[in-house]
Amino acid sequence: MKFRVVVASQMAALAIPAQLTANEQKSESSQRSDFIVLDAPDISHTSKPFKSPATEGWFYTWMGVFAFLFCVAAFGPSIVHPERRLGPITPLVAVHGIVFFAWLLLFGAQTILASTNLAVHRRMGLWSAILAAALVLLGYQTTIAMGRRGYDLSGDVGVRSDPLAAIAFPLLDVFMFAVLFLAAYFYRHRSAIHKRLMLLAVTGALMPSPVAHLTGHFAFLRDKGFLTPLMLAIFLAAGAVHDRITFRRIHPVSLWIALAIFVVENLCFAVVMPSAAWHAFAAWLIR
Repeated sequence: MKFRVVVASQMAALAIPAQLTANEQKSESSQRSDFIVLDAPDISHTSKPFKSPATEGWFYTWMGVFAFLFCVAAFGPSIVHPERRLGPITPLVAVHGIVFFAWLLLFGAQTILASTNLAVHRRMGLWSAILAAALVLLGYQTTIAMGRRGYDLSGDVGVRSDPLAAIAFPLLDVFMFAVLFLAAYFYRHRSAIHKRLMLLAVTGALMPSPVAHLTGHFAFLRDKGFLTPLMLAIFLAAGAVHDRITFRRIHPVSLWIALAIFVVENLCFAVVMPSAAWHAFAAWLIR
């Protein structure tokens, strides 16, 4: 299909050339004689919307299931085998863990409801917001408590060497989760953006902590420094890979927001955590 660009006949006085084929002259015979019709190339593909196939929702459901199981595998070993633990689970940590897993379960349920019962999905959005707010508050308090204590109760993440530096990453995760969730709520009526932001809230903001616990708990993983950024990159790239396979192109959220998260996380690790400015700020936070 070709777009038709209509040019007023007064422009003919400026000597704009226009040659019509016989078919075009015939098709335009019923038009006003003082209009010239020029053919322009079709550019409609550049604004083609991301229309979801019926099966796309299952990708988000399986991502939720995988994230939940990954967190069980990450946090479970220090609970089942407590010999490496540096302390028992406190009430604050227990409540934080319960809310964390409850939010992951609700995320999975919401991905199913989005495809099967949109009205219920929207009503459940209130519970998602409540749990998200609780998760942000508890995540912040748990991180500050760890900084004040000077060590991680699980013994997985090696906080003792520099507790002030170590709280930078979980605080960043809490902040990113809050920003991504609020952005997803703002775009709740634009499903293509909304669901991708919600997925990144899980894979980009909630997964760094489980990755750190998983690689820190097992000795054969602990000295593989490349594993943590690699695992985070895989989580962040999942949405872009899915877009490419399903739509033959990548949604801007899946590409640019995921890339920004990865860059910020690495800058936090390489630049912010070891800096004197961060140590001074962290000392003020836990005072």
